[in-house]
Amino acid sequence: MRVHGKHKAHKRWPMQVIEACYVKANRVMRLALYLLLYTGQREIDVIAMKWTDVQRRGDVAMIHVVQQKTGSKVWIPIHPKLAALLAKTPRTNNYILNTNRREPFASTSSISNTIKSTLRQCGIDNWKDYSGHGLRASAACELLEAGCNESLVAAITGHKDLKVLRRYLEEVNQEKRTLGYSKLIALRVRVSPKNKALLATTKSANLARKPR
Repeated sequence: MRVHGKHKAHKRWPMQVIEACYVKANRVMRLALYLLLYTGQREIDVIAMKWTDVQRRGDVAMIHVVQQKTGSKVWIPIHPKLAALLAKTPRTNNYILNTNRREPFASTSSISNTIKSTLRQCGIDNWKDYSGHGLRASAACELLEAGCNESLVAAITGHKDLKVLRRYLEEVNQEKRTLGYSKLIALRVRVSPKNKALLATTKSANLARKPR
């Protein structure tokens, strides 16, 4: 997506939007959501994932992806939630993600349309702002928020341009600062003038009781 020759940032999906969609989504959309979110891959790579790409590396179940845009080879540990959903997914053909007709998605536009339709049906505000690629941004932000450094996140998502990840990191840090400020404001609001007077009186009484 470009605006005036520059890349436009894809809107990150808040967790409440993801959860709302998952609850109301059908079987196909639920699997699409979790594959996009818990692998951090592009739509074009998600619809190309095959069951043979699910492999074990030692004791860890992983998905092996050769990214079509960059050619990067990435190994992605399978999140427990995704693993549980995969275990319940019927293997109707070689591909993990299939349409309601149990056929592979023919293009990224077909899965994008499915995502948009689900967002609209769920009654999500500003649903047009969200895209499948936005779940890739959410995945990167979740990893950064969990404490992973840029190199580790890039090893999973396959990002070549670390500037993108730094932008996501700044977004995560901004949210943390905003949350911290909100908690401070809430604390100040809770300490009303009446409560402040009571605290001051209690403190004075305690000082008066202390032996001199």
